[in-house]
Amino acid sequence: MGIGSMSHRIAIEKKVPGVTENGFSEYTYESVATVWAEVKPVQSREYEKADTTQNEVRVRFRIRYLPVLEPSMEVIFSGERYEIIFIENLDFKNRFLEIIGRKVNSGG
Repeated sequence: MGIGSMSHRIAIEKKVPGVTENGFSEYTYESVATVWAEVKPVQSREYEKADTTQNEVRVRFRIRYLPVLEPSMEVIFSGERYEIIFIENLDFKNRFLEIIGRKVNSGG
């Protein structure tokens, strides 16, 4: 894999717990890194949930090795948020990572 195929900018963010001025807990997002990535769709599927049809979109992101990356973080690509569901250290060489992300619906 060459870095020439990494033509998209993605941001990686982590959830940070906090408290509102009224004392309620809330989460904000903190930037971890902005990196170049190869981005490809993995699958789109529909399934039934509570008598409605739900869509699930998964995307594969390939980036240079980033040691601080954790599954609890999220990827922002093209204005959309993706939760990380899988991280693989390709060839175990600490050169490239493959991330599988699931698109997060704007409602949560």
